[in-house]
Amino acid sequence: MADYNKYPNPWNFSNADKNLISPDGKYRIEFGELYEIAMGAPIGGTCYLILNDSKIELNTWSGGPVIWNGSSTKVALPIWTKKKAGIRELLLLM
Repeated sequence: MADYNKYPNPWNFSNADKNLISPDGKYRIEFGELYEIAMGAPIGGTCYLILNDSKIELNTWSGGPVIWNGSSTKVALPIWTKKKAGIRELLLLM
């Protein structure tokens, strides 16, 4: 099976994924309702950072999966831009 078919991937992820929780368990990434960007394209939606009782909106058109560094101080979050169709950027939060 090709690497791009492994779970989770930009076409198959959910808020139940373990990788959305930081390694130290203090932070969590959460997505609002996810939509297919275009037919056959990855899914995306509004993305939030959850810490304690706070829910902070990070981006309105993000996808997954996300990747945390080992010390839970940074997270890489795929985002979609609307400048050009199919352009994907990576947001690094610290």
